[in-house]
Amino acid sequence: MKAGIILASFIIYSMIGFIYESLLCSIREKKFIKRGLCFGPYCPIYGFCAIVTYMLSYKISGIFWVFLIAVAINSVVEYVSSFFMDKSCGFKLWDYSWRKYNLNGRICLAGAVGFGIASTAICRYVQPVLEKILFDIPETKLLMISIALCMIVIFDMILSLGSIKFFEKIRGALKPLF
Repeated sequence: MKAGIILASFIIYSMIGFIYESLLCSIREKKFIKRGLCFGPYCPIYGFCAIVTYMLSYKISGIFWVFLIAVAINSVVEYVSSFFMDKSCGFKLWDYSWRKYNLNGRICLAGAVGFGIASTAICRYVQPVLEKILFDIPETKLLMISIALCMIVIFDMILSLGSIKFFEKIRGALKPLF
């Protein structure tokens, strides 16, 4: 798979993840909820998991094995991301402790199965169609646009994490006053 297609797919799945998360939470809360760590309309964890799962499983013929790879990748990435955010920034973006069969509230069986099914569908049905569409874009143009968009996401992540750390310092400094 070419770099431009990988990067463009990452951006697309990150945006789909943002839409999914925001819709799910907005419906649940009956008001608009912007989900994700970043300022922009993307959740990079979705793009990362989709691409890694696809790259590790595209030559595997058995759909059950693709599903198991997807469950493993999504669970490990979700757990590590949650752990990192909790330990480095002091907050959780998600908490599954109310669900059955959860591991420290960071991952749960229902979520793992759901992400496994979604990633399997992406690997088997969505990504092949997306690749055909992206192949129609001149390779150099696709690569340049994809790199630019990925740089925006990376810059956004740095700003987002920086602002979290900044507000944590302010909150800590103001805490004795209240």
